[in-house]
Amino acid sequence: MMHRRWALLPALAVAAVLAAGASAAPPETMKLDAPVKDFALTNLWTNKPVKLSEMKGKPVVGVFISQNCDVTWRYEKRIGKLMQTYMPKGVKFLAVRSSATDTAEGIKKYAEAKSFTMPLLYDEKNAVADYFKAQVTPTFFVVDGQGTLRYWGSADDNPEEAEVKKTYVKDALDAVLAGKQVIVKETRPFG
Repeated sequence: MMHRRWALLPALAVAAVLAAGASAAPPETMKLDAPVKDFALTNLWTNKPVKLSEMKGKPVVGVFISQNCDVTWRYEKRIGKLMQTYMPKGVKFLAVRSSATDTAEGIKKYAEAKSFTMPLLYDEKNAVADYFKAQVTPTFFVVDGQGTLRYWGSADDNPEEAEVKKTYVKDALDAVLAGKQVIVKETRPFG
């Protein structure tokens, strides 16, 4: 009888751990057409924190990038074109480094070589990437001036620029700036 009781202890311990895990709330994630949770990440250019809430009143485009991702490389020119077109219209841009394979120095050199003048944010613990469900790079999001998430996904419908037929981020920005409803709110990011 004594041996049986001891044999049950590991099984009871596993059951307790499973029960504790089952009762834990899942981490909070973004929701389309809902306010975005504020975040603060260090800007690698200035070494100072950048808060999303500081940009309220202006639309924001965020893009999760990686210096080691060939799909990110294919979007470099398109990101530059978006910045050129929409920054004069008051749109703010953020690049977020969240890949475990990228170093702070490496991503800075990469962004500098591509003339990305937007804040380059360091998401060391991937908390912002987890919130935005960014599992591949590049993943884009568009937040309107009131802080509401209006679009999430790919910039367009094809990693090959010459093959692009639909421009999701551009279309979302045009709608947000015109005060209209964003038609395509979510797409599958490439990467």
